Amino acid sequence: MKMARLFLIVALVGLAAACGRKGDPEPPEGEEARYTFPGRYADPATQVPTDVQPDQVGPDGLEKRDDPGPLWFLK
Repeated sequence: MKMARLFLIVALVGLAAACGRKGDPEPPEGEEARYTFPGRYADPATQVPTDVQPDQVGPDGLEKRDDPGPLWFLK
């Protein structure tokens, strides 16, 4: 009896977890423009600071900085 009750509870929980709407969310009809970014994102390669010298850029394309370490606030 206990095993049947446990199986029934597991089955009901599994069915309840499978309920709901699946898929990508869609904006309400007529409000598509409110939920859409107005343009494309810029290419990250074009977004480089102009004041950084070539010798200050690391191999990953990011500006080199001294690592203050995990205890930087104690200095």
